[in-house]
Amino acid sequence: MVKLSSGDIDASNIVRPTVDQLSAEDRQAYEAFIKECEEKNTRRKEKEIEEKRQWFLSHFSRNRKGEVLKDKEVVILLDEEEQAKANNNVSTSASPDILEQFTQLMVDGQEKVLATVQNMIDKSLGKQPLANDSSAPMSSVAGTFQNHSMPPELSAIPAPQYDMPMNFYDSQKPP
Repeated sequence: MVKLSSGDIDASNIVRPTVDQLSAEDRQAYEAFIKECEEKNTRRKEKEIEEKRQWFLSHFSRNRKGEVLKDKEVVILLDEEEQAKANNNVSTSASPDILEQFTQLMVDGQEKVLATVQNMIDKSLGKQPLANDSSAPMSSVAGTFQNHSMPPELSAIPAPQYDMPMNFYDSQKPP
């Protein structure tokens, strides 16, 4: 047995059969395969053309008098290079520094909101806050609930039905 290295193999030396050399049955199978591929391509092209027609017509409307009006300007980019340029113009319109700063501001704001909510939850449960975040805004609402809680006898009074105060009518009975 001869050992071959990758340098000994040349792809141009491999001889492939042609369609003419195939048996009649295999040639028919090949022709059916090619015909099916062509039909798929034709259906795909027709679908693309219909989608593009619908997109183009979406820029127009018809009024009650039957007149066709242009609703918005149609911008057609046929060349792939033009589409790439348009995509680059959109993506580079904002500088990376501004996007980075905006992202950092959003993250900081979310962290502060979460810290405030966690502190409010901890205080309402009578626990000490886990993190003493001085940068998080302190809400006066949390202290209001803790310091001025409702007496138990007042919290048992049912709420008025249908947003009407109790004893609004003389004949009104408590629920």
